[in-house]
Amino acid sequence: MRNDEKGYTLTEMLIVLAVLSVLVLIAAPAYKLPEKSEEAAFISVFESDLYEAQIRALADGKPVHFLFDNSSSRYTIRQDLEVVNVRSFPEGLVFQERTLGPRDLRYTANGDIYKAGSFIFRSEDGSGYRFVFPFLRGRFYHERL
Repeated sequence: MRNDEKGYTLTEMLIVLAVLSVLVLIAAPAYKLPEKSEEAAFISVFESDLYEAQIRALADGKPVHFLFDNSSSRYTIRQDLEVVNVRSFPEGLVFQERTLGPRDLRYTANGDIYKAGSFIFRSEDGSGYRFVFPFLRGRFYHERL
């Protein structure tokens, strides 16, 4: 048997493989993109719908209503008798009435909020998002609970 062949031994290859595996395990979490949960994506879309409804009310000079329905897990946006949009809640998320009920959220013809108050989108694990509508100008904010 000749012993002058060039190459790496099995032991050397295993050591290199082990070192590379450790480096990949350390570096991999740094390259992960943050995943947006379905609830967070829904809240973002809902926030956009609120802004769009306010602009629509201002532009058309007609009130825009939000109607929440937990039995079908969705909300409907209406202007007069026209249905503007219907969106579904993510599974496990429900509308909880606080000072605003399921039919109380609306923008007036000048873009102001009709009634000040708040409501919560609550998930099964008890967490959720509170939407607060201070009086005047149609402004709102939300916070994670």
